[in-house]
Amino acid sequence: MLKRILHRGAEELRRLYNVLAVLLPSCALTRLADEALRFRHRLNDVVRRRKARKNSEITPPITAQTHTSSCLRREILEKTTSWSELNIPPCPVPSMLTLDEMRYYHYISSFYSGAGAVVEIGPWIGSSTYNIVGGLLDNPAFSADKHLYVYDDFVWRSSWMNKWLVGTDIAPLNNHDSFLPLFHKMTGAYAGRIEAQAMKLMDAGDNSDVPWFKWEHGAVELCFIDCGRALKMNETWYKELSPHFIPDRTIIVMQDWQNFKNVPEQFWENTKIFTDSKQGRFDHIHELRHSGTATFIYRGKM
Repeated sequence: MLKRILHRGAEELRRLYNVLAVLLPSCALTRLADEALRFRHRLNDVVRRRKARKNSEITPPITAQTHTSSCLRREILEKTTSWSELNIPPCPVPSMLTLDEMRYYHYISSFYSGAGAVVEIGPWIGSSTYNIVGGLLDNPAFSADKHLYVYDDFVWRSSWMNKWLVGTDIAPLNNHDSFLPLFHKMTGAYAGRIEAQAMKLMDAGDNSDVPWFKWEHGAVELCFIDCGRALKMNETWYKELSPHFIPDRTIIVMQDWQNFKNVPEQFWENTKIFTDSKQGRFDHIHELRHSGTATFIYRGKM
């Protein structure tokens, strides 16, 4: 019955397409194509959510190190999540993050076990860093000898960074200046738990004096990635970090992953293409409803 309904529906859509292709002007067809793409994304959202609900248990289990001792589970675009009611302290750093992301960073940091390092790539001036460290400090596994390792080329790009300081008391930097000192100032409350270093993932013309990203701190258990959407940038950090990932344990949080849903399509939004290219190494466990973030567990070589 269902197959017949779907087949009949597909036939009706083809007939409608043939009529509209003749009657509508090109501008209207473009708008219609955009709406069809949005509809496709919404349908795929539902499919991913249903699959996550059907297979919500994560194996082997990953357990929070805080007093809750809850187990990590799959949650894709849910209205109510394990972190949606989490009370977190206010963040004093100007931010591009949503409240949902800030809560999530505190939540996911509770699953850090101490088996490897915590890495952040692409912190801007430190709002994400502030929330990650804030969450880690509530976790007894983040012992006094451990740090959050933070990397960026730390080059100020006025064309898109200045606007995020509007309404704050922070003056924009000169174009192409280093904003590493500003990052240190914004995250000063946690200075003893952060090791930040200027390194690049791609040549951008304005970062020629910045060294290439290199990892020298052993196993990696938890990493937060917000370094841009180009395949080359993502492949650079992956090539350097993945040999140090712990199969079935390393958690990879990727901001902007959901930007593939943008309509019209944008050729530079390659983050989902990047994760798909790993052929099962990235196990999709979380997708935030109120941001572009998605999270994966590294499953090792397939």
